[in-house]
Amino acid sequence: MHQRHLKPARRALTLFGASLAILALAALTACDLVTGTDLPEEARVELTGSGVEAPIEIITSNSFVPQGGAENILFVEADTAFVDVPFEGRYPFGDTRQFLVRVPSPDDHDPTLSIRVFIDDRESHFQEQVMDGAMLQFHFTRW
Repeated sequence: MHQRHLKPARRALTLFGASLAILALAALTACDLVTGTDLPEEARVELTGSGVEAPIEIITSNSFVPQGGAENILFVEADTAFVDVPFEGRYPFGDTRQFLVRVPSPDDHDPTLSIRVFIDDRESHFQEQVMDGAMLQFHFTRW
């Protein structure tokens, strides 16, 4: 049986390639090598307010592409619901490692709304404003 031996330079290159493959695999697991923290599992959204006269529209997505600017988002997939305020919702991250919540201004009235977003029970965002044509929005991406 003929056994093949690699030259030292080729062996080093092969070991380097194997090391890169191991690092890539580790980066895809649930532990982030840069920060040492686990990837997020869940986003929790709390919506409260005053002067609310009807259910409020809420758009959520974990599949989107920012196109520059807060309002310029390309939604690959999104869910829209009308909710009563106060509202609390929980949303799993899934494989995309992204989450977006958007609350557009109602057409027929201008309530004051507050949104709090928690990533794995840690508050990541708070915003409050009178909804006179404005919107509330938060997006999170973790690569």
